[in-house]
Amino acid sequence: RDSHNPVNAVYEDNSGNLWVGTVEGGLNKKAVGSDSFIHYTYESGTLTHNSVSAITADGQGRLWIGTTHGLLMTHVKFTQPEEVLFKHYFCSSENQHTLSNNDIYWIEVTQNDELFMATFGGGLNKLIDIDNDGKARFKSYTEYDGLPSDILMSISEDKSGHLWIGTENGLSKFSPKEERFENFRYRFRGYNLRFCEASSACLSNGDMMFGTNNGVLQFTPDSIKKSEYVPQLVFSQLLLANKTVVPGAHSVLQCALDYMDGLTL
Repeated sequence: RDSHNPVNAVYEDNSGNLWVGTVEGGLNKKAVGSDSFIHYTYESGTLTHNSVSAITADGQGRLWIGTTHGLLMTHVKFTQPEEVLFKHYFCSSENQHTLSNNDIYWIEVTQNDELFMATFGGGLNKLIDIDNDGKARFKSYTEYDGLPSDILMSISEDKSGHLWIGTENGLSKFSPKEERFENFRYRFRGYNLRFCEASSACLSNGDMMFGTNNGVLQFTPDSIKKSEYVPQLVFSQLLLANKTVVPGAHSVLQCALDYMDGLTL
C-alpha cells in the first residue's frame, strides 16, 4: 500500500522497481518481488515536498524526481532503500545556473540523454552538467528566449529530436541544437486548445499526442509547418492631422492611395 491515494506519477526503473509519486503523500518505492512500499516523505527528512509530479531516470542510472518545491536526484541502484539519500536542487535568484522555478511539472530525458524540465512559471530548464558529488548547473529558457508562456504543462520529444511543449499559451516546438522555438498559438488547426498537465507522449509511429481541454490532440510532427505565405502590402488610407484624406481633383490624392506610384506632401 502506498502512502497516499491520489497519484501523480508512476515509473518503473531498469531494475524493475516501481516508483510512485503522490499528491501530498511523498514518494513510494515497491522493490521487485516485494508486496509492500517504502515511503519517502518530507516528514522523514528525505524529500523537499510531499507532492511529487514527475519521475524518470537518465542513461547514467540517476533517478530524477520533480516536486512542487524543487528537483530531487538519487541513484537507482542502492543496497539499503531505507538509507537512500536524495540530492536537492532549488531555484536561487543569486545563481543563474540554478532552476528558474521550483514547481516541476514534467521531466524529459532525450535521445541524447539530455535532461529537460517543464516548470510552472519558470519556462524550460535544461541540465547543463553534473559532477560526481551531484553538484549540477542548469540553463533556463523563458518567454524572453521565445517561449509563448513560462507556464509549461508537459514535454515530449519526437523522432527527429525536437521537443514539443504544451504551454498555457499554445504549443511550442523547440530545437535543442539551434536553441530555437517555433510557436503555435491558441487556435491550433481550428481548435481553441488548452493543454493539460503531464499528458503527452510520442507514439511508436512517430505521432505526438497531447491531452487538452477538448480531448486528445494527435498529429504528425513533419506535417506541422508555419505558413510561408507573404501577404501583399496594401495602402488603404491616408490620414493628415488625424483626418482621412479623400481622393479628388483638389486633394493631395488624385486617386485611391494604393494605385498611386508616389506621393509628395
